[in-house]
Amino acid sequence: MSSATFDKSPEQQAAEDKEKGLRTHDIPTPEALTEFMKKGWAESPLTGITPSRAITFCKVRRENLSKKFAGVRLVFPSGSLKARSNDSDYRFRAHSAYSWLTGITASDAVPDSVLVMEPNGSGHDALLFIHPRSPRNTDEFYRNSKHGEFWVGRRMTLEETQTMYGIKVVQIESIAEFLGDKKETLVVREQDANIDKLIPAHAREEEFLNVLSMSR
Repeated sequence: MSSATFDKSPEQQAAEDKEKGLRTHDIPTPEALTEFMKKGWAESPLTGITPSRAITFCKVRRENLSKKFAGVRLVFPSGSLKARSNDSDYRFRAHSAYSWLTGITASDAVPDSVLVMEPNGSGHDALLFIHPRSPRNTDEFYRNSKHGEFWVGRRMTLEETQTMYGIKVVQIESIAEFLGDKKETLVVREQDANIDKLIPAHAREEEFLNVLSMSR
C-alpha cells in the first residue's frame, strides 16, 4: 500500500497518492523487479510527425489576445482529471481556451498542462508546460495510473510536442518556480487547483474571461 504518515489525515494522504498516480491498494514493487523494468527497452520515437495545420490559426489567436492584455502574463491550464468513481476518472477533455490557443485536442491533450503567454515587451511569447512521455529510468511508466504509459498510452516527448504544435515546450515540474516571481498575471481559474494557489487574484479576471469567451 502507499506509504502513510501519522501527521496526515486519510483524506490528505489519499489526495497526495492520487496526485502521484498511486492507488490505495497498490503494493510496493520489489527492488529486483524495479531494476529489471528499467532495462532492455527499445527506442520507439514517433516517426513522420508534421506540424499541425492549427499552428497558424492558433498563433493569430494568441497575437490578437496579446494586444488586449499587453504586459500581463496570461495563464491557461488544460485542466485536471475528474473522478468518476473512487480511482476511476472521466475521459479527459482539455479546457476550451487551452485547446483554442494551442491546437491540442482529444487524446493529445495531457492533464495538468499549462499554456503561458509571457510578455516580452512587444507582445507575448508562448510557453507550453507539459508532463511528457514517461522515461524508462523510473517506475512511472508502469506504476503511475495517472501518467504512466502502460496505463494511459504513450504521450509525446517535449521535442515531438514542439514539432507538432510550434510552441516552445518545457517540463511541467518547473511551473511553480516560473510563476513564483509574482509578475502581474491573469489566469483561467478553477481548472487546476495547484496553479490557482500560485497566482493572486487580479482585478481584470472577469474582463479576461469575457474576452476569451467572446473571442472563441
